[in-house]
Amino acid sequence: MLNYTFLDEEVDGKPDDLIIAIYTEHIDAYKSHPNFPEAYARLFHRRGKMFCKIKDYRSAIDDINIAVKFEKDMRYNALGSRAVVHNYLKEYSLARVDYLEALKVIDKHIAEGKPYELIKTRLNYGMAQTLFNLKRYKEAIKYFELVYLGELPDSLPEGFVNYGRCYSFLGNYKMADKVLKACEKGSPGDFYPKIYVAMNSIEWAMNSDCNEEQLNQALFYIKEIRKLRPDLEALQNLVKKYQLLLEK
Repeated sequence: MLNYTFLDEEVDGKPDDLIIAIYTEHIDAYKSHPNFPEAYARLFHRRGKMFCKIKDYRSAIDDINIAVKFEKDMRYNALGSRAVVHNYLKEYSLARVDYLEALKVIDKHIAEGKPYELIKTRLNYGMAQTLFNLKRYKEAIKYFELVYLGELPDSLPEGFVNYGRCYSFLGNYKMADKVLKACEKGSPGDFYPKIYVAMNSIEWAMNSDCNEEQLNQALFYIKEIRKLRPDLEALQNLVKKYQLLLEK
């Protein structure tokens, strides 16, 4: 049987294409094994993740499909990986199905007393992003809330920007503002959350008879973004929307 500890040492520090070649060499070497490919599902999973890394998504799906079929103890992991690839391919409905199945599997493990809560949190986060891409904003909000549990933190990672955008798309601009500012606080030097704080402020102003407070906030963030990325196309779009509002 393949020793994965030795395999980890063999691929450590190698470039992506060479790692794929090493995995392929091992897969070819074990093709005559009576339990092939069942006994080597994890190896296919690893190669699939590397294919995903180099953006060969179809090859990634082919390999991870084998892992999903034959993985036993870690099937949830293969399902989660396949969901990620489906998202890259914009196959969001398929990603949602995989996340649902992965969460069912992980819940069984947790019910058996295994400490897999962190894994479940990661799956919930993946599901939330997938539902956002499907424009199922109310459902996405529920899964985002499962990630942090309890009261909304003052500071959130940049990856929660879509959580705030869910509220914005649903017309709850006040809650969107709160979430997006938490994301900005979590990534103070990053322009990305600032874009959506400004965008939400403009949408808020547009839908509240040009609320002056929100217009001022939008202008403040436009200036902040300009300091960081004056060439940003999204910045130019924000400026145009802001100017249209002033003309009303």
